[in-house]
This record gives sequence, C-alpha cells and structure tokens, in this order.
Amino acid sequence: MAEKKYAATTTTPVGNTRNEIESLLTKHGADDIAFGTIQGHVVVGFTHSSRQVRYVVALPDPGAADFARTPTGLRRSANEAAKAHQQAVRSIWRSMALVIKAKFVAIDSGVSSFEAEWGWSIVLPNGRTVGSMVAPAIEDSYSSGHVPPMLGIEPQR
Repeated sequence: MAEKKYAATTTTPVGNTRNEIESLLTKHGADDIAFGTIQGHVVVGFTHSSRQVRYVVALPDPGAADFARTPTGLRRSANEAAKAHQQAVRSIWRSMALVIKAKFVAIDSGVSSFEAEWGWSIVLPNGRTVGSMVAPAIEDSYSSGHVPPMLGIEPQR
C-alpha cells in the first residue's frame, strides 16, 4: 500500500501557509522573520529570545520521476507533472506549518523548551546552525561504533 503524505490533497496556496507560519511565529514572540528559497530548499529565519533560527526544508525536485508518472505508472503531460509538483510543494508547506505549530505547543505547555525544539536550527556566531556542526559528529560516532550506551546506563559485567 502506498504511503499517504500529510496534506497530500491540500488546496491551500503556499502564500496562505507562509502567512500562517509568519502569524504563528509572531504570536509566539519571534521577530526579524524572513522567508526564502535557495538551492531547492525553503528557508524560514527568525529571531526569538535573542536566538537566531534558520529552519531549512528541502523542496521536491520538479524533475523527479514521481511527477512524470501517475501512481499507476501512466505518463503525465508536462502540465500535469507541473501540477503534481505544485501539489507536493503545497504539502511540504502545510507540513512545515504543522511542525512549527507543534513546536510552540510543546514549548507553551511546558513539555519542551525552546532550545530542545529549535536547537538544531539555532544559528551560531560562525553563521552555521547547531545541526550542521553536530550532524557530522553523530555520523562519525555511529560509523566508528563509539556510541554511548542507551539511557547512559552501562551494562553489568
């Protein structure tokens, strides 16, 4: 059975979702809000509690095979492929809005903290995000087999 993606059939225009995200960020104390696209990614930037955040999400490649054919394998026209791509982009934006809302719900309810929810995307003084600095170390740790025990508990010997 094919996997159903969140908001796969949404008709909400990207501009409306972008405005919704901006309202969510503003409502929760963010300022200096910026949106952009670069190299196939959408970027949402903002400042909150003296922290700069850069939230980056990959957009689907318009030339991907998924858009050239229907789920049953029939070839799509260029116009149909473009529509399928636009639908996927709308779905990504709706997913981003949901994630951002969920992060602030967790923070507001005390389930989590700003740093826990946005930490990976916090911009450091060198201009890089925490995630871009930490991800290689995580990969190295697992590749080398030097991984701490689950829950920090050493097995009994």
